[in-house]
Formats: sequence, structure tokens, C-alpha cells
Amino acid sequence: MSVALARPGNTRRIEIGPLLAAAGVLAALLIGLAFGVPTFEQRILGAAVCGAVAILAAVAWPFRAVQMLFFSVICLIVWVVIGARSVNFLDLLLIPTFLVSVLGAGRRRALVEDAGLVGPAHAQIRDATRRLSRSVRIFYGLAALSLVALAVRGHPRWALDSSLLLFRGLQGLSLFALGLWWMRTDDDVRGGMRAVEAGAWALLGLNTFYFLFAHIHRAGMTWIVNLPEWPMSSPNEAAASLVVIQAVIQSVPSQRRRLSQWILNAGILVLLVMTQSRSGLVAWTVYNLLSLRWRRWSSYIWILIVVAIGLPFVPAAYWQRIFRTLSLTGGSFDAYSSLMRFYSWQLAVRIFLDHPIFGAGYVGLRFITPQYNPFHIVLVTAESFYLEIAADMGLIGLAALAPALVAFFRLGAAVKKVVPPGSLGYELARRHRPLVLAMLAANVTGDNFIGMVGLGQMAIWCALLIRAGHLSVARAESPA
Repeated sequence: MSVALARPGNTRRIEIGPLLAAAGVLAALLIGLAFGVPTFEQRILGAAVCGAVAILAAVAWPFRAVQMLFFSVICLIVWVVIGARSVNFLDLLLIPTFLVSVLGAGRRRALVEDAGLVGPAHAQIRDATRRLSRSVRIFYGLAALSLVALAVRGHPRWALDSSLLLFRGLQGLSLFALGLWWMRTDDDVRGGMRAVEAGAWALLGLNTFYFLFAHIHRAGMTWIVNLPEWPMSSPNEAAASLVVIQAVIQSVPSQRRRLSQWILNAGILVLLVMTQSRSGLVAWTVYNLLSLRWRRWSSYIWILIVVAIGLPFVPAAYWQRIFRTLSLTGGSFDAYSSLMRFYSWQLAVRIFLDHPIFGAGYVGLRFITPQYNPFHIVLVTAESFYLEIAADMGLIGLAALAPALVAFFRLGAAVKKVVPPGSLGYELARRHRPLVLAMLAANVTGDNFIGMVGLGQMAIWCALLIRAGHLSVARAESPA
């Protein structure tokens, strides 16, 4: 990369590549100094350098920044700052990338190009997209209002703390808009999918390394860089992520699938076992049972191959965990965690019955659970997304959630109806229903749709589906 000098009579060119490399080395040294000598001043300096690098990266390479954001909700790299507070790549890159997109040409170009997509097929995809966006905005608008009501009722600190979690969720949802704005061509869509794959490879590499050399017991999706005693966390979220990754990989037509994608598809099974996640196993089973084409003999052959090769390698600890869960074997942590789920569900129902209309405020259940049990135990979550919303936002929240889930579910059918079979848009749409049902099943015993990661992954998936759908229709309608 080079620029010409603007001075008259000077025709020499200055190569700015080495200058950028030197700036990168200087930034790396300053960040390393901040990490190695963690004084307050050094941390401020490191944060300032990271912020400057993020802004420059978003301005210079906006689509690369979007890809990095996609990567980050698959493999979340975290630096603990104070206590439970931490920062990650989304904190650094998201706001600069979003501002560059809105204030620059990215969003305007996308709106102009979308306006040129005419015809009933594009209109149907656009209507489904609009219904999903509108219902999600209404739901999270009501979530924000519930926090205002919580502050007015005399709990401003609770409202502020919950607003941080709401902001995390909105961070994940914003990837939907960024994906629609920046994935404009087939190469862009494939670039978004490659970012998801890169995150999966990082998960596989990190967890394998720590299993071999740090003796972790469960694979996770969050790499805590400065916490060597617990480097990988969030195993249940990792297991749900694997279902999304598998759906993305399998959407690539088999004749176009690279060898690395076949290997990664097998690695997903390995990682799923390494997470030892029960909810993840349920989600994976639901997705695969619904996405298989049962009329093809090849589907049965693949099932036999997976069973014959995979089951002997499942560690005994995973089988014991599942058995103890099903039998509620006394004295085991697995039975305890299952019983605590039932207890959390009971408390969530009681909170909902006491606050049936407006709820206790978005993710406000955790603040009042000590009042609902004789042991005054603080339960952080209801251990079920649906009961969490019922307790937090009441009937109003449930009434707003229902159309959002319906619109989410119908998006795939709208795209599948208008795209040509065999296209990338069709393959993504064909797997949308199984993936949505798998995620809904995972949220029965979890709250993946509360945090940034689960919402971000679904935002990426929907953006890929919509853009691939439009591109597939445009390609089919274009003259040969």
C-alpha cells in the first residue's frame, strides 16, 4: 500500500506499509507493558492504545472488523479488569465499527442497493426481515422501560446493573444490522461464514491445548486470558454455539465443501463431548434429527458411522453425568444442579405470580430471589429463558416475546419459499427451522438468549440467511 506525495515536483512515493507495521509493533509493546506491569497508569495507557487501534481498524477495514466481531461471538476472548467486570473484542470494535457504518458509506450503500431489489421474491424476504426487526425492537424497548420502572420504584442501582446486561444483549443484536450492511456480495457472505469457521477452529485449538496441558475438565467458549487457573469457561454456551457452527458449515453444498470443513464438522462432535453439556446435547440432537433428510439412505449411513466411530470415544465421565442427571443420584453435583433448576423454576413462577403484569424488571429476578426462599439464597438466573422473561417482564414481556419468536421462526420459511433449490440461500433456509427449534429447546433449561453471545450468534445467522437469500434470488433472476 502506498500514497503519493502532494508536493509539486516530488514524484517519489512513500510506502506506508512499513509505517503501519512499526505502529503495530509500538502498540503491541505498549499493550504488553500494560499487561506485564499492571499499574493504574499502564492500564490506562494500554486501554487508550487498544481503543485507538480499534478505531483505526474500523475506519481502514470495516468489513474485517465485522468479521472479527463475528469471530468474537464464537470464540470470546476476555480480559478481566476488576472483579467480575471484563472487556472483550466486541467492547473495543463494536462501537467504532457501528459508527463508521452509520456515518460512513456502508449503511447508505446498503440502503440504496436494497431499494434496487424489486420483485415479489425480494419483497417477501424484506417483509419477513421487517417483521422480525420490528418485533425485536418492541421487545427490547419494553425491557428498557421495565428498568426505568424498576428505578422509579426505588431501585436505581438494580436498574443500572441490569442495564449493563441489557446493553450486552444489544451488542449481540447489533451484529444483525452490521451483517446486513456489509455482506453485500457472495464473497462477503462467504467471508462472514469463514469468520464463524475461524472462531470454531480457535475453540477447538484452545480447548484441546488446555485439556492436554492445563487439565481443564470441560470445554468452554470464553477464553479468559489473564486467569490461568480457569482459562476456559461457559461450557453450556459453547455447546449451543457448536450447533450454530454446524448449521453454518452444513449450509455449504457438499460438492463445494472444503476438506477443512469436513474435518471441522467432525471436530464439533469432539468439542460437544468435551463440554459435557446436557442442554447442548439436547440442542444438537434436536437439530440433527430435524435437519436430516430421512428419505435418503445416506442419512442412515451417516448415523451408523457417527454411532460406530463416535460412541466408543465418549468418556465415561460424560455417560456418568447423564446417568446421574436422569436418575437424580444422591450426593452428586449433577443431581444437585438438576434439582436447583427445578427450585429456580419454582421461584420464578412465584415471582411471576406476585408481579404478573410488569414483572420484577429485566433480569431483575436475581435481586429478589432471597425474599422467596427460607435460605435467602441468591439465584442469579431462573435457569430457563421463558420463565426468566415471565418473572422479569410479566405478561407484557411474554406478549412481546411471542411475536418476536414467531417472526424469527418464519424467517426461514419466507426465504426458502422464494430462493432456488441448491443455492446457499436455500441451504441456509432449509436448516433455519431445525436450528431455531434446537435453540428454543436449549433455552428451556438455560438462558442463551439473555446474553450477548447467544443473541449475537442468532443475529449473524439471520443476517447470513437474509443476504444469501437476496443474492440467490438476484442471481436466479439475472439474465444468463
